[in-house]
Amino acid sequence: MAGFIEGFDLKGYWMEALGAGASGAVLGDGFSVYRRTRPMERMLDIMDCLDGSWAVMNGTLFDAYAAGLGGVPPTRAGLLGWTDAMTGAVLSTDNLYYLAPGWLREPAAVDGAVTRALTEADAGAFAELDAACSPEDLDDGYVELDHAIVTGTFAGGRLVCKASAYPLFEADEDDAPVWDVGFVTRTDARGKGYGKACAALLSREILGRGRFAQIRATDDKRGSIGIALALGYRKYGTWAMPEGED
Repeated sequence: MAGFIEGFDLKGYWMEALGAGASGAVLGDGFSVYRRTRPMERMLDIMDCLDGSWAVMNGTLFDAYAAGLGGVPPTRAGLLGWTDAMTGAVLSTDNLYYLAPGWLREPAAVDGAVTRALTEADAGAFAELDAACSPEDLDDGYVELDHAIVTGTFAGGRLVCKASAYPLFEADEDDAPVWDVGFVTRTDARGKGYGKACAALLSREILGRGRFAQIRATDDKRGSIGIALALGYRKYGTWAMPEGED
């Protein structure tokens, strides 16, 4: 999208990543549906962003949907109704936030806290934090010690927050312009600025490698959204897919 991230076509990035092929599409007024052109098991993705609303469907599903339109332009509501009737799929929606050079807002320093890169030498502290967090928090944050960049914040002699980044789509880190950010904070350490400090260091590292940082969060993850906005991330739109297909 021209103007959202200067010099980077974010819509083109998403269309390529999701396999939205220009040769197979039904176009409407403000909403288009594309036939997926790359191998991917997921049956449906819907993007509602600043530069438009569009969807990508796997081959057999797209063919049936396009045939049923009978030349009528697609609409988002119509697609959702058709998909629900055909598959019963329930969609899960992520809000998409991005950070580009010049956008980062540095958080205030937190007294007594130390934020730094994590290595294999921190495996014990990493495991102790995991043991203090719920499986849901760990799954939502998806922070792993073997990710490309990992940071942590220590306070009171323990690791209270961890964050990591990895390419969301590309297997080769050198080819990935966008890196997904995840972070997890101990429940008893939230609201004290640790998450902001940890995510800020991670974000600086991503920008320093010439990449863009991305934070994804559902509406109920108010803490994650708050951290994103506090650090200067900007909302681009939403990405929806059937639950369990991420």
